[in-house]
Amino acid sequence: MEEKKKEKKPTIIYHNYPLLALANSPEQGELMQSSRHPSKEELLIISYLSAKGNYPHSGWQDSLEVAEMTDGMGSLLLIPKGQKNQNRLFGKEISEVQFHDADGMLVSVSLNIDQNGFLFELDVWREREAPQREKGHAF
Repeated sequence: MEEKKKEKKPTIIYHNYPLLALANSPEQGELMQSSRHPSKEELLIISYLSAKGNYPHSGWQDSLEVAEMTDGMGSLLLIPKGQKNQNRLFGKEISEVQFHDADGMLVSVSLNIDQNGFLFELDVWREREAPQREKGHAF
């Protein structure tokens, strides 16, 4: 009898999670600041969602840059190597995860690709636009 291998789901802890920080810019939908390398926590959730969505490109972790968006939720524009000054458009969502944060609010995080199949956006949506009171919840 052959034993089935169980797929291990990584434990993602978002204490001090920068994706849920509220943006301070009054202009929604614009970049909050210039691009930067993603944090360890950001890479963890992007990696989890890209594996869940069967993202076909490899090696993106080393060259990915992110730019914070002013959507009030903490969403990130994802900029793979060679895509910084390209005319990119939303293509489709490839994966999503939902959980309740420490305040009991529903949080949805989805990974989107552009029209050419490259990582495009980490879209974060929180049930209500309110600052998170507590941090430290894991899903």
